Amino acid sequence: MYEPPPTSHDPADAIPPLALGVAGDRDVAPVEGTHGEVAVLSNPDEASPPERFPEPTMIDIHPAHHAATTWRDFFIHIATIVLGLIIAVGLEQTVEYFHHRQQLAEARHALAVERRVNIVYFGAQAAEFHRMVLQLEGDLALLQYLKAHPHAAPDTWPAKFSLTNLGYAYHDAAWHSAENVLERMPGPERDAYTDLYKRLASLQQSARDERTAITAISDCFILYPTLQELSPAQIDHLIDLTADAVAKYRAAGYRFVRLDGRR
Repeated sequence: MYEPPPTSHDPADAIPPLALGVAGDRDVAPVEGTHGEVAVLSNPDEASPPERFPEPTMIDIHPAHHAATTWRDFFIHIATIVLGLIIAVGLEQTVEYFHHRQQLAEARHALAVERRVNIVYFGAQAAEFHRMVLQLEGDLALLQYLKAHPHAAPDTWPAKFSLTNLGYAYHDAAWHSAENVLERMPGPERDAYTDLYKRLASLQQSARDERTAITAISDCFILYPTLQELSPAQIDHLIDLTADAVAKYRAAGYRFVRLDGRR
């Protein structure tokens, strides 16, 4: 336990306030040391200096050593600028060239895949074309038989009447997507693709005409009675529509032959 030192009347024993580390009127509590002596706490404001933060470093920008004072220096500066522009434009053109090459390669791959798909569809549509021509010719023969033998029994008919047909749509998405790179294709390659897709579009239009002709025949049976009960006028109408459908299929056959020879 802390005991205050004995009071002495000797002036030499008097301890000045500054020796205790006391500033002004501030009260500082003494702390007992390990050997009984009194330790004095110093003022924290005087013990530690204020913390300073490092100032941000600035980037030194050095101006040119000297301005162009001669024609030689002037032309060197101009040549440097022109060379930099040439390099920048050359790099841009190089990047654009390889980008266009990649686009052209992707377009060629997509067109090749689409061509193989359309070849499969072409074979299937050619087979359907031959089947439908024979079927429509049989329908036409049956209608002519019913015209000659009104109300004939179905077991005496020369063929079975049918309008069942299958349609195929050719793909052209890759062709339309490649329109922006066609100008970078060689002329013969571009012309070959252009001619091919024109023929496919013509063949697709023929397929739409065929379906329209078949639909016109089938719509008649919404109001017409059964084949066995058809009137002569109704039979004549069906004969005209069926003959028109046969003509449209035969016209498409001519386009099939032309395209088949150029695959």
